[in-house]
Amino acid sequence: MPETAKEHGVSEPTVYAWRKHFGGRDANDTKRLKQLEAENARLNNGQQLKCLTVVDKWTRECLAIDVAGAIRSGRGVEVLSKLVSQRGAPRHMRSDNGPEFVASAILRWAAEARIEPAHIAPGKPWQNGTDESFNGRFRDECLSMEWFRSRIEAKVVIEAWRQHYNLVRPQSSLGYLTPLEFRRQCEAVVPNPSRPASLS
Repeated sequence: MPETAKEHGVSEPTVYAWRKHFGGRDANDTKRLKQLEAENARLNNGQQLKCLTVVDKWTRECLAIDVAGAIRSGRGVEVLSKLVSQRGAPRHMRSDNGPEFVASAILRWAAEARIEPAHIAPGKPWQNGTDESFNGRFRDECLSMEWFRSRIEAKVVIEAWRQHYNLVRPQSSLGYLTPLEFRRQCEAVVPNPSRPASLS
């Protein structure tokens, strides 16, 4: 399985999720499944759909899913600045090495906000397991199940899914609390703790 995932540029959990969702497949089917996933990331009119996800590594809360045609560093700074103004700055910000995350605008913003970047090594998504796990769920439960006709529709449906994920869904890793319940429990003990965030 690791060889199949590496050959097609996806994570192992994604391959397992595909197999669980689509049934038994041999290695040759993996590439087609990846193409289907890419097609699901397009709007009905063929436009590209990109999502920037921000997850609190401690509470597992999804802080934002920014939906756009492309995610560039300026847009990333805008999303992160809004979150910092609402929630305070985390100590660390873990992300992959995508161009939007290693751009000088993001690095300069992080330095000014006193947030230490923690990039994962190229080709090692397991180093950002929290966000990889979240993105797998997001892909399987939302993106793969919907066919968006417009970017506005995508934003509405994705935001509804994010709210359900945070407010309704208990998680075993949080003692079967929802992310919001777990955050409130933590804040009752330590008001406004500084926590690491994950991006992708």
